[in-house]
This record gives sequence, C-alpha cells and structure tokens, in this order.
Amino acid sequence: MSDAPVICAIEDSIAHITLNTPDNGNVINLPMAEALSDVARRVESTPGLRAVLLDARGKMFCAGGDIRAMDASRDDLPGMVHRLVRTAHDAILRLGRLPVPMVGALNGAVAGGGLGLAMCADYLVAADNARFCAAHTMIGLSGDCGVTFFLPRAIGMRRARLMTLTNNTINADQALDWGLVEEVVAADTLTDTARERVETLAGSATNGLIASKKLTGASLGAALEAHLGRELEQMVACSRTHDAREGIDAFANKRSPAYTGR
Repeated sequence: MSDAPVICAIEDSIAHITLNTPDNGNVINLPMAEALSDVARRVESTPGLRAVLLDARGKMFCAGGDIRAMDASRDDLPGMVHRLVRTAHDAILRLGRLPVPMVGALNGAVAGGGLGLAMCADYLVAADNARFCAAHTMIGLSGDCGVTFFLPRAIGMRRARLMTLTNNTINADQALDWGLVEEVVAADTLTDTARERVETLAGSATNGLIASKKLTGASLGAALEAHLGRELEQMVACSRTHDAREGIDAFANKRSPAYTGR
C-alpha cells in the first residue's frame, strides 16, 4: 500500500481516488491538498475516462482541516491558511468540473473541507455511521472547499445556514432525508455498494451522462429560453453517438444495451 496522502488507480475507464492518511482522520493539510490537486490534474487529463470513485481509508472519510497544523502556524496563520485553501481549492475546482460522473463513499466523520470535497461527487453513498458537520465556525473560520457553495444547492438555504452557523452534526439518515446524500447503507457494505454504483455509471452511455451533468449544472440561474436551446444542442449532439443508436435499438428490440462510451 502506498504511503502517498492520496492514491489514484485508473482501471477499466474508472478512476479510483482514495484519501490515504487514516491515522489522522484524512485531514486536509498542505501535503493532502497538494496530492489531491495532483491527482485531480491526472484524472481530468485521462482519455477515455467514464466514471470516478472517491473514498477514504480508515474510520473517517475526512475530519476537515488540520487544526494542529494551523495551531503550529499561529504566527503566520493567514499565510498558512492562504496556501492551504488555495491549493485545496485547485483540487475542488478540478474535481467539481469533471465531465464524467463521480461517486463518493463516505464513512465516519465528513467535516469541514472534507464535506466540500465529498460534495464534488454526483452520487453519494453514506455508511450508516457517517456524520456530517460544516465545522468551520466552531474555530472562528468561515468555510472553504466549496461548503458554502454546495450546501445551499443540495439542501436549501435555511438548512445550509443551520449547518454552517450552528455546526450541528447530522447523521446519515438525516443527510438522506435532507438530500445531502443519495443512499445510506450498512458500513460493512459501503465499499461494495459504491463500487457497484460507479461500475453501473461507467457502463452507461457516457456522452449522455456527460451532457446531462453539464445541463443540470448550468440550469441554476439560467433563463428558460437559453437553457432549452442548450438542451436542443446537447440532444442533437448525443443523437450522433454510437451509444444513442445502441440504446434506441436495444429498447426497441427489448434487449439490454451494450454501451461503449462512443
């Protein structure tokens, strides 16, 4: 097993990204942020990619920022925070704009910047032991890694403010009820379930998924007429693909489609 802060393996058109510092709760310090940024660059430049799986080793997905490192840098805390957050945000931006679908597997603490990292994923599977907390304001900070961007879009402004202002911890079932995650499973089935979900997405019509993800992402704040134009453009583009013809033929002939991502 590699001792790198983040492990990335690419196989069968799936990128598997794993946070790999379980002894400290996979906290986001500068080495972790730099490794995430490097991995994100590698993944976004991988040709033929069809899906991504994001998970973590150990009892926690990510306990948030490295408070001990912040404490050790108190004489230059603003400079340290700037370097850390700028690097982490490079990773968040790259992962958040990946065109292919990403599945996240979450267990234990999902806190602070780790919550923002998790929410880069399109489909979140949470273990029943997962716990979610914004965490930043409890140490006098404000929010990073997209937490204040993703939360209102996922759970609504009132609930997002509740999480960010009070730092209330919510459990997996409440996260499911609020729409923060898509699925809750027993902790011992988390890995297998997340793998099944990402393999299903990787075996789907990739161009259709990419176009659908792009359209839903662009819909917030868009004018209806302009958005309908984008839908028309993407539908026509998808109709030119092999997978669209395969999907239509399979449906018409009552068989399972064999998508190739073309």
